[in-house]
Amino acid sequence: MLQIKRMAYIVIAVAAIALTTSLAILHGQTQNSQSQIRRIIAVQREPGDSSELTQRDIQDFDTNTAPRFVKARRIAAFKPGRDLLVARGFLLEPYLLLEDNWRNRLRRVIHRIPEFRETRRTGNRISGVYLADTLILPDKTELTGDTVIIANRVLYDGSNVIERRGHNLYTFIIAEQ
Repeated sequence: MLQIKRMAYIVIAVAAIALTTSLAILHGQTQNSQSQIRRIIAVQREPGDSSELTQRDIQDFDTNTAPRFVKARRIAAFKPGRDLLVARGFLLEPYLLLEDNWRNRLRRVIHRIPEFRETRRTGNRISGVYLADTLILPDKTELTGDTVIIANRVLYDGSNVIERRGHNLYTFIIAEQ
């Protein structure tokens, strides 16, 4: 019973963190302040445990637990993009795009996807999935829904202001820069 309670606290902590995620997580940027870590550890602790957190507790959290929370936040933030790719019939499990070696995995199957042999130009309003060798975006682009872009290169006409209007934009550039 104690194990189940502890697991429930961890699940609640992960859910709370996932809800506070921003898209910056997708680019590997995290904001783990000590007060944030203290709140997470406090949720994981047993009810009634009022002992003071030590610097060692925080250090252990940073090295052992934090990477799992970051991954959970990335997965939660990418769920709308994953749903778009699954509906499109993407060849790989979309969550693999969040792994460190996603470019190598994608390069192995890219030759089977006809869109990756094309240069594609979009209109001013975009949403959905865009796959291309080269994707050209107009000067001003408005997202009309969640959008996933996977391309070897993305070129911009002009200054390219992208208005998200509350929609998610997930961009994966395959060619290393």
